[in-house]
Formats: sequence, structure tokens, C-alpha cells
Amino acid sequence: MNGILYAIGGRPIGLQNFDVVEAYDLRTDKWTTRAPMPSKRGGLASAVLDGKIHTFGGEGSPLPNGVFPNHEVYDPASNTWSVAEPLPTPRHGFAAVTFDGRIHVIGGGPKQGLAQTDVVEVWRP
Repeated sequence: MNGILYAIGGRPIGLQNFDVVEAYDLRTDKWTTRAPMPSKRGGLASAVLDGKIHTFGGEGSPLPNGVFPNHEVYDPASNTWSVAEPLPTPRHGFAAVTFDGRIHVIGGGPKQGLAQTDVVEVWRP
């Protein structure tokens, strides 16, 4: 996004989720730490819309089924987060893509582990 690559959340295998956000500037070849996510999540998906990064879902205990419905929005210009409408179908290990002014949230696992779904939901601003 504007010459900057963002690494958001995640987790090492078998350990707790991260809320860390790091930005790599392709022009300067340098990493910086940005404001942390409001919630620690791994296995989430992100998509950019209107200059903001939307993060969806994720996996971690002790949630029901071990998956998050979370939808949080990062504004790189102000280095701030906001909480948005949650996913109707909580999940992890899926894709999110921006197309035609909307974010399409595709597939994933509706429970922790190797579950899967073919659900596609569309978020409209």
C-alpha cells in the first residue's frame, strides 16, 4: 500500500496470537512498528479499501469454536485502529479481496483446526 508492506497479527506455531503491526518501506528498506491491533489474532485475512486496511476473522482459544468474528480497520495515515461490524460467519484461514468497491471474504474454517466452509460474504462500506 503506497510502497509499504504491512505484516499484521499472526502467531508462531502453537503459541499465543500477536497484535503486532509492522510496516516495511520498500523505498528505504526499513521496518517500523505501528499501532497494535485491538485484538490479538492469527489466521486472519486483510484487504485494502479506500486507503485503509480491513482485517477479518482469525483463530484462537478460548472463543466458541476457536474462531473470531472480528473486523478491525487500520488507518495508516493516522496510525490508528477502529472496530467495525463483525463477520456474520466467524472463521480463520481464508481470503479477503477488494473488488468493485467492496471486500469479499471467501472460504475459511468455521472452527479451530482443519475445518472448512464455502461461505462468501461481502462487506460494503
